Amino acid sequence: MNPELAQRAAMGGQNTVLPMLDSQTRLLVRCASALLRYPDDDLRGAVRNIRALLSEMASGMVPVLERILDHMEETPMHRLQQDYARTFDLDTQASLHLSWHRYGDDPKRGRALAGLMELYRDAGYEVLPGELPDFLPLVLEFLSECPDWAAHCLMDGFGCQMRNVAAHLEKTQSPYAPVLGAALDALRVKEET
Repeated sequence: MNPELAQRAAMGGQNTVLPMLDSQTRLLVRCASALLRYPDDDLRGAVRNIRALLSEMASGMVPVLERILDHMEETPMHRLQQDYARTFDLDTQASLHLSWHRYGDDPKRGRALAGLMELYRDAGYEVLPGELPDFLPLVLEFLSECPDWAAHCLMDGFGCQMRNVAAHLEKTQSPYAPVLGAALDALRVKEET
C-alpha cells in the first residue's frame, strides 16, 4: 500500500489542504519548532542563531517570532520554565502531545503513535529515543524537513489538533500562541471545504 494512503487510514484523515512547502516556510516552521521546546540554556543560546535565520526571511511572520525571542532573552530562565510548565504541562488543552487531543487514553492512541513512527520512517526521518512522535515541536521539526507527501499526510491526521492547541493558546494569551500561530499561518493550514 502507498505509505501516504496507509498513514491517512491509520490516522483517520481529516481532509486538510496543505500547499507545497517552500524553503522559507520550512525555515520558519523549524524556528517555531525550536521555540516551542522546553526553555533551557541550549535554547537561550540558540536565540541568536534563530534571530539570524529570521533576518534572512521575507515572511510577515518574522516580527511575531522576534517578539518571543525578545521575551526569551529578557525573562529569567526560571520564569520561562515555570511559564512553559504551566502552559503545556498543567493545562491539558495546551498539551503538546497531539494524539492525546484526538484519542485521550483510548487504545487507538497507541496505534496513532505507531502510525506516526511508520510515517517518519517512510519519510527517512529518525526520531530520537525518549521522544513521542506526536510531540508538537517534533512534529514541526519533521514538517520542516519531510517530503511534501509526508507533510500532507501528517497534517491530514493532526492538523485539526494543532489548530485547536493554537486557538487555546490564543484564548489564554500565552506568549507561545504567536509561535504556533505563525507556523500554522506559514503552512497555510485550512480545512478543505
